[in-house]
Amino acid sequence: MSEIMEELGNFIGKEKWDNNIKNTDILIAPDLHSFGMMDFEGPAADTIIARGEQAARAHWDELIALKNSLGVSAYPSSSPPVRNRFITMDTLQIQKIDIQGISPEDEKYVLNFIAPREKITRRELENMVSSLYGTDLFSKVFYQLEGDSVFDLVFHVKEKDFKTLNLGIRFDTEDMAAILANTTIRFNSMLRSMVDVRIRLSKNPYLQADYSINRGIFYKGGVSYFIGRNRVSLYDRGKLAHSYSFTRNTFGLNFSEFHFYNMKLHLGVNFEYYHYFDVLQNQSGTSAAGMRNKGYVNYFLEGMYDNLDRSNYPTAGQLFSFRYAILTDNFYQMNHRLPVSVFQLSFMKPVKLSDQLYVTPSVNARIIFNDSVPAIYRNYVGGVFDGHSLPQQIALPGSRGMEMMKNSVATVALNFRFALSPNRFLHANANMSVHNDQFYKLPGSKLFWGGNIGYSQNTIVGPIRLELGYSSLSLGFYPFASIGYYF
Repeated sequence: MSEIMEELGNFIGKEKWDNNIKNTDILIAPDLHSFGMMDFEGPAADTIIARGEQAARAHWDELIALKNSLGVSAYPSSSPPVRNRFITMDTLQIQKIDIQGISPEDEKYVLNFIAPREKITRRELENMVSSLYGTDLFSKVFYQLEGDSVFDLVFHVKEKDFKTLNLGIRFDTEDMAAILANTTIRFNSMLRSMVDVRIRLSKNPYLQADYSINRGIFYKGGVSYFIGRNRVSLYDRGKLAHSYSFTRNTFGLNFSEFHFYNMKLHLGVNFEYYHYFDVLQNQSGTSAAGMRNKGYVNYFLEGMYDNLDRSNYPTAGQLFSFRYAILTDNFYQMNHRLPVSVFQLSFMKPVKLSDQLYVTPSVNARIIFNDSVPAIYRNYVGGVFDGHSLPQQIALPGSRGMEMMKNSVATVALNFRFALSPNRFLHANANMSVHNDQFYKLPGSKLFWGGNIGYSQNTIVGPIRLELGYSSLSLGFYPFASIGYYF
């Protein structure tokens, strides 16, 4: 794919290329055979640099002649070298901190966020810059030190232009094709309000609109609306048990959303209504019990800590998230009984074993504390991606599809990735899962194991994945292929 895009770029820019060749004094063309536009990083970049140096040295005499013709002196400059005392200092004495590029009101919030102090280490300073980037409100963040031994620290930031339109496309063996369109518009007002609209066209299409009010940079509240149509196939040990379709309407109230360094806390309530149709069952008589049109009122608190260095194939950092929800059908009860409490958590952390080999352990668990839970909110595992058919779905690589589990479920996985090149990987997954109606009995419950092996490659249109998996839950081998980023 990268070679095709490169050839297309060469074709489109051929006229400009020819003009540039005519305007050169010396043409240096290193041998870049077998390298594409996606290879300019890591070991491949070192090879490219070495070949560039070899090609330049082959024209050494011509370069010297060009230098002499331009009157460039061969003697070093007599001006003293510039000394940067900051480079040799681990701890900095700070006298004053200024933020440039935002309003005075927002500057106060930023200063409170970074917690100014008299002494700052270089590591803490870099973390401050990363935290400001992590708010997703700035397109550029850098700092300047003024002074000699006691510094004035000046942060320069550039606010993002939120009037954007983003498009994405994806192909895989589950959804076949999916298109995503997203636009964000930020209004110039004292309320600092923003509208975000997202549309997905696929087998499971949806429309989502969020309106938020940012009272300061690191806090926001607002409302949201979601309408989506899902087609769900539910399996029982690898055999289709039943399938059904539903339309979900969700109106959300975001009471508060705080961002602090790499952490996020979110408190809100969702008003949801499910309308079911096309409910089918197999010949064994397995039914979609509890699938009836109904509305719910759900309160939730969720949090996340995320300092992964990248969303796709991370190599450093960690991700931890949790969600606690109280589910009701009349604001305080579920089916005329106590409300249903649900707790869910996940954790992953990539670990470097060598320059080419990484392993990422992960843990996912979901616990339901009441037996009166509706079928739509029960525990489900299976499939390639978390939340693919239902928001609470936990992925289980190697399985055929989604299966219903008991009130407590946990999965543990090891994901191995071996880099053949900077953009080509072999990957493998080994996982196990347990479930039980009582969470304290999970260690002694029946164990299901599985995994997959595959090949992946980063391209200009997103990652390409080819894999084959097996799971003792589904009792079979199942292939999967995809092109593009998952959304």
